[in-house]
Amino acid sequence: MAEFLRYLREVVQDRELVLLSFIAGIAVLMTPLQRQMSLSRFQHYSLGIFVIALGCLLQAVISWRHVSWWGRLALLSCAIYLASFGSVCYTNPWLDWSFDLQTSLQGQTRQQFSAYFFIAGLPVATFWYRWALDRYLRKQAKKGKDQPEQVSS
Repeated sequence: MAEFLRYLREVVQDRELVLLSFIAGIAVLMTPLQRQMSLSRFQHYSLGIFVIALGCLLQAVISWRHVSWWGRLALLSCAIYLASFGSVCYTNPWLDWSFDLQTSLQGQTRQQFSAYFFIAGLPVATFWYRWALDRYLRKQAKKGKDQPEQVSS
C-alpha cells in the first residue's frame, strides 16, 4: 500500500485528481439517476458536487507534502465548500427555482443560502488565486536562476 501511495504521489501532480473528479462529477450529472431512484434536480446536482469535493479532498491528501500552504488551503477549502454546498442542496430539494409548492419562507431561505455561499466562496477563490500566483512567482524565480548572467562590456 505504501508503495502504491508513493507511486501515486509521483504520478499525480497538483491538480490532476481535481480535474478527473470534475470529469467524474459531470458523468454523474449526465447519468439519468432519476430513472432508478427518486431524486429532485438539486439532489442530482449535489451528487455530482460531492464527487468533485471528494476529488479535491483526495488531491489534498495525496499531494500534501508537494504543494505549498496556499495549495493546501485551496484544495481543503474547496473540498469543504463543495461538500457543504452539496449537503445543503441534497437535504433541501425545495431550493430549486422551479419548485411548485414553495412557501415564502423557503424563498427567503433560498436567497439567504445564495448570499451565504457567495460570501463563503470568496475566500476559496482567493486561496486558488494565491496558489496560482505563488506557482507563477516560483516558476519565474526558477527561470531567472537557470539563465546565465550576461557580462556587459
